[in-house]
Amino acid sequence: IEYTINGVSGSGLEQITMAEGDTLVLGIVQNDGFTITLPDETVETGDYDMGSVTASQSGLYTFESEFGCVKTLAVTITDNSACVSNPLIQEYRINGEWLSGSDVINVEVGDEVILSGLPNGVDLTITLPDGTEVGDDYNLGDVALSQSGVYTIESEFGCIVTLDINI
Repeated sequence: IEYTINGVSGSGLEQITMAEGDTLVLGIVQNDGFTITLPDETVETGDYDMGSVTASQSGLYTFESEFGCVKTLAVTITDNSACVSNPLIQEYRINGEWLSGSDVINVEVGDEVILSGLPNGVDLTITLPDGTEVGDDYNLGDVALSQSGVYTIESEFGCIVTLDINI
């Protein structure tokens, strides 16, 4: 995945955070035939120039090459400059091991999963796929198939990231 923010190119990340009003162009490094599925399920072909972005364009963008290779990029657009300089990062514990930074995780039925965010010491609200709001270090327990879905983690400063859990 390749992205250009305010004219500066980057690649290789699974998640980017930027401010409203920044410009964003999405693409892939090897610029052959590919599509980008937007968070609202609209499909764009080739490079996607988003222009001057707004917070409503935040979400998970899915890139698929003509060969069927699929990658995702979580885009967080905020009007809060604190979120740009100190971004919120997903943190999760799977069977006792703390990990962080992925926007999608795959776990097995019965794995123990706890959800959190980084940096530590910031108040968080986690919204479950059904819309229920819970606090930091939320223990899903031994997960079941019904707990698959997108979890939204929001800091006290309004920074937001998502974590898609596939069970």
